[in-house]
Amino acid sequence: MDYITVRGQAAAEVVIKKSRFIGQVFPVTDEGEALRLLEEIRTRHRDARHHAFAYRLGPAARVQRMSDDGEPQGTAGRPILELLQKQDITDALVVVTRYFGGVLLGAPGLVRAYGEAARGALAAAGRERRRELAVLRLTLDYTWLGKVQHALEEAGALTLDTRFTDRVEILTAVEPAAAEPLIQSLTDRTSGQLQAEPAGTQFVAQHV
Repeated sequence: MDYITVRGQAAAEVVIKKSRFIGQVFPVTDEGEALRLLEEIRTRHRDARHHAFAYRLGPAARVQRMSDDGEPQGTAGRPILELLQKQDITDALVVVTRYFGGVLLGAPGLVRAYGEAARGALAAAGRERRRELAVLRLTLDYTWLGKVQHALEEAGALTLDTRFTDRVEILTAVEPAAAEPLIQSLTDRTSGQLQAEPAGTQFVAQHV
């Protein structure tokens, strides 16, 4: 299963009617990490009135949480979560911290402000696609190294690791449907002198 997440941590700030809205984005992999980062933000910005947030977790985004943190219901956490949903982003936490400027914005104004801060932070963070690839462990004699490397390049396989001992061990990743054909091709090219075994799957990042 492929999914989209953020490339890294980022922040963006907007000021609307003297209120500061600081949007921050973090890549996260579980709720414990998300809650720890949220607590760090609350500590760092302890003078701020609100820390609205949303996060989605897992390749299928099975875990989704949001909070208005004291703002009127649906005006802070909801627009942040909807941005993550519309951009199909998961494994990410977005927090928007508000320093109140003394002027009430009303519900529509709050939705726009929280959405704008979150959108700016997400744009700064960038996105990447994580592709789930099949991993193969190849073991071969040095005699076949050049031919095998050429075959892997032709197949569009990614080389994850190469180890040189008395033999060569290559860890490579390909689309799941291409794994068996690749093993057969490598076996044929090395006259059956290559050992290939499945080694699970791995998510590999691609910019989008």
